[in-house]
Amino acid sequence: MPGLLVSTANPGLFVWVFVGASGRTFTWRRDDSKHPVDDVSGAAAQVARFVTAQTGQLNGSANDPSD
Repeated sequence: MPGLLVSTANPGLFVWVFVGASGRTFTWRRDDSKHPVDDVSGAAAQVARFVTAQTGQLNGSANDPSD
């Protein structure tokens, strides 16, 4: 499945972003983080917040309280 590999501040840790099976959402982190494909800039901002909030803990939740 094609996807986008997003690097993090920690070498060797990455986040894969892909279009979900429905074709309607970008999906990352175990399929529980999603954003509509018709809002690319909003999805990019949300992925960036997720990656920044992780600080190397990619198995945990990085939900922003304002989301």
